[in-house]
Amino acid sequence: MTDLLRVLLVEDNADDAALVVRSLERAGHSVSYERVTSADAFVAHLEGREWDVVISDHIVPGFGSEAALRIVRSGHYDLPFIVVSGQIGEEAAVDALKAGADDYVMKDRLARLPPAVARAIAHRALERRQRQHDAEVQRAQAIEALGAIAAGIAHDVNNVLTVIIGNLQLAQMLDAGPRAAEHLEQAYLAAERGRDLVRRTLALGQGGTELRELVRPSIVAEEVASLLRPGLGAGIQLDVEVSADTPDVIADPTQLFQMLMNLASNAAQAIETDHGRVRITLAREPLSESHRPVASLPDGEYLLLQVTDTGKGMDRATAARVFEPFFTTKPRGQGSGLGLAAVHHMVQRHGGAITVRSEPGQGTTFSIYLPVMPGPSPDTHGDEARPADAATVAPRSGAAPGTMPKHVLYVEDDVLVALATSKYLRTLGYVVTEVHSAREGIEAVLNRPDGFDVVLTDERLPGMSGSQMAAALARTRPGLPVIIASGVKPVDGALALPNVLEWLSKPYADLTLRRALERALAGAGVRSPDC
Repeated sequence: MTDLLRVLLVEDNADDAALVVRSLERAGHSVSYERVTSADAFVAHLEGREWDVVISDHIVPGFGSEAALRIVRSGHYDLPFIVVSGQIGEEAAVDALKAGADDYVMKDRLARLPPAVARAIAHRALERRQRQHDAEVQRAQAIEALGAIAAGIAHDVNNVLTVIIGNLQLAQMLDAGPRAAEHLEQAYLAAERGRDLVRRTLALGQGGTELRELVRPSIVAEEVASLLRPGLGAGIQLDVEVSADTPDVIADPTQLFQMLMNLASNAAQAIETDHGRVRITLAREPLSESHRPVASLPDGEYLLLQVTDTGKGMDRATAARVFEPFFTTKPRGQGSGLGLAAVHHMVQRHGGAITVRSEPGQGTTFSIYLPVMPGPSPDTHGDEARPADAATVAPRSGAAPGTMPKHVLYVEDDVLVALATSKYLRTLGYVVTEVHSAREGIEAVLNRPDGFDVVLTDERLPGMSGSQMAAALARTRPGLPVIIASGVKPVDGALALPNVLEWLSKPYADLTLRRALERALAGAGVRSPDC
């Protein structure tokens, strides 16, 4: 079996070029080569196709190995470079190696050329992998720092959003007329976008709560397209193409939506003319030893999700940096440089990989590979779906007809959050007792051991956290169910407590809170401490 070797040869003598090629063929290579004799031709061929190695004569009239090496090592090309010469002194050879040449071979000793080429290619591949590893480490460190910053502010931001969303939901229950209802709906959607922005920022680090459930990607892709199409120009087309064998995947549906939304909106923005096309394609992609477009991925079945545009494209240097945090090609004030970094991080958290292919003036294609796991067809995706209208929001859950209303002990230190949530709970028919610290919550239960049916608490409270309070209540009142709400992921051990039934991600949808309370009151899950 012969290996194809793509050689760009700087040589003014056709006979010498033939000798170089023959020496490589004798070593078992099938050689594809081009011979150039000028700087312009050299650059044109470098840009025109992919090469495995550059082999350059030391002296070529008007050009030569020194000039060729400067071009290759200018930072745009990562290629092995070998000097071949019939007359090169020791000093010139050392200078060539110092300047970045991988090796030099005398023309009267061409038997050394094939092993020199093999060593140079292997060495460059090793350096490339090391650079990729270093870049991943730096990216991970930057993302970890961003995640820490995001986690620090998420609690306060989510409390603000909880107040806004809670009051909007209460306002939507009123008969304010169609125009007011329209404005309330727009405000609610904006608040939901704010909530999703906080979650996306938290996803940069490991501070956010992640779901894993069976997701049908075609549904997510169509949702993204339906949201983006109204904002596109009349001449810009956005299509979704789904292969018949497109698999479902185990994923976080919110993160999958964010990946697609970010890539598709970027693609639309890259089209600077009045006409263009954005295409989202989904297909099954089996990876094996004979077909492995991403070296880091193991064999197996993958969902291939591609977003392609006919926009301005990018050069190699830009494409190599697009996943770096804070790197952006957009004008100041129009891009944070975090979108693609977040996408890259989310893809990796799902065990996948993302690549980019682009050329200036030729558009761009982003390809996401997500591993496929077998499972049943997805039906619903949890309680975060928003009810269609206020009539579905407000049924009274606090008491069945002819029974006493259920009593909620609500522990929240933010007064505005407590006010909005308490109002909503009362519209559902619950009796609500508000306290503003964990110690006050424990005292309330000790004073009235049988006075409460469920505890709803924030996690971050002054002096003692919600989960610490739940641990204390598990000893003093073990049958009392506790629901914890927070803007960050569950703290270690919280969900292992026998009385903690749910961890709600703030700001939560009204339906999510209502159903969590209904499950808690139905006795679904209070465990014996011995379990």
